Amino acid sequence: MLVTIQQTKANFKNRFEIKINGQTTYLADAPWLSLQVPLQADRLRPCTMTDIHGKLCYTTAYPFTENIIQDAVPMRWAFTGKDKTQIFDVLDQEKQICGRFYHLTNGFMNSKYVIEFGPQVFQCYDIAVGRTRNLSVYLDDCQIAEIVKPLSVSNNLDCYYLFLLEEYSDLNIILSFFVIYFDARNYANQGQAVSGKRATTISYSYSKNNRFYNKNWITDNFESGTEILASINKEAEQMKQDLKFQSKRTLLFLAFIWGIVLITALIILGILML
Repeated sequence: MLVTIQQTKANFKNRFEIKINGQTTYLADAPWLSLQVPLQADRLRPCTMTDIHGKLCYTTAYPFTENIIQDAVPMRWAFTGKDKTQIFDVLDQEKQICGRFYHLTNGFMNSKYVIEFGPQVFQCYDIAVGRTRNLSVYLDDCQIAEIVKPLSVSNNLDCYYLFLLEEYSDLNIILSFFVIYFDARNYANQGQAVSGKRATTISYSYSKNNRFYNKNWITDNFESGTEILASINKEAEQMKQDLKFQSKRTLLFLAFIWGIVLITALIILGILML
């Protein structure tokens, strides 16, 4: 199963469309407005996910006191062997807790995101592999999904590809909602309103997580995997070339302006010396 999570609004609202095998099935929203409040109280604002008719699927809730206690001791993992941060409960349609998202650190260069959903616990290993940031999702010792985020972005509109094994297709909703949580924690760009902004980066991670990354997992399990990954690389290369051209044009324009200023200054100086 292929799930595409595409951000459609980034100015004054963070809105996402979630497509399953090409068909829009869910919508999601995350906080956009930047609030300068103490103790990270802005995190009380929820992320929400609905179907296309507006019926609520999930929403997040921030356990304020628990997070404050966890954050009170920096590098808690050095003393206890683990440290939970960015804890968010997942509430269902009845506002009952049905799951939880958080970031777990077990040691130096040893951290992961964790999804608790009902009795199941999923480990999400975060690895940057050049032009994409990948989250390898494991249930016990078996990889069941991979989330791919291209690092080339226009106008702060992020995109994610969720490759999910068919036998776990019933998890598409909670994993898609996890992507919204992940974006809100890492790429929210809160308070930014942009037009014409483009950015492309290359990033590599080196940690204990790297051993959980199988570069062939997507292409071995999904027919469309090769095409999608090639498209991501092609788009990144094109954006890189466009940005280079734009930079050269900007430099030439600045040189032209400075040339005019210099010539004007010389003319004025010559007149004054007459």
